[in-house]
Amino acid sequence: DAVALPAVLLEIARGQGRQHPIEVLFHDFFPISPSYTLLGRGGTYRGVPVADGALAGDPAHHCPRPGRADATLADWQAAWGALIDAAERCVVYSDDSARIVAQAYPQAGKTLVVEPHSLRAHVPAIAPVLRGTPVIGVLGNIGYQKGAAVLQKLSRELARSGAARLVVIG
Repeated sequence: DAVALPAVLLEIARGQGRQHPIEVLFHDFFPISPSYTLLGRGGTYRGVPVADGALAGDPAHHCPRPGRADATLADWQAAWGALIDAAERCVVYSDDSARIVAQAYPQAGKTLVVEPHSLRAHVPAIAPVLRGTPVIGVLGNIGYQKGAAVLQKLSRELARSGAARLVVIG
C-alpha cells in the first residue's frame, strides 16, 4: 500500500525514542502522484497535479489500495506531504524538478536542494566510424513516457529508407 509507506518511514525514523534524519530523494515524481511520470489519462502531461487542482480528478493520479477504496490525489499528497514536512532535505536533480516539487509541495521550499548528477568517471571521446550505414544508439529503458512511440516511428522510417540503423540498449 504505497499510501501507507510514508507513515511507515516516519515510524522507522522516530523509532526507539530517537529522531533519525529524513532525506527524500526525488528520482522521479512518485511522492507527487502514483503516476510517477506525472502523465495523466491517455499518457499525456497536463501539468503538475495538485490535490485541490483541476487534475485531481484524473484517475491516473489515483491509487488502488488493497482492501480499501482507491486513494485520491489529496489522500496521496497528504500522506507523502507528511514525510516531506518531516524531511531535513528533499533532494532533486534539476531546477525543473525543483519547480515541480515546489508546485506540489510549497512547504518543501525550505528543505529543497538541487544536486545535479555528475559523472563518476571521465568518458573518453570515441572517434566516429565514417563508413557504412550509420548506427543510432539509444541508451536506457525507453518506456512510453520517454518516447518509445517516437522511437518506433523512427525505427520504421529508418528501416524503410535505409538511412541508418537504430539500436536500443537497455
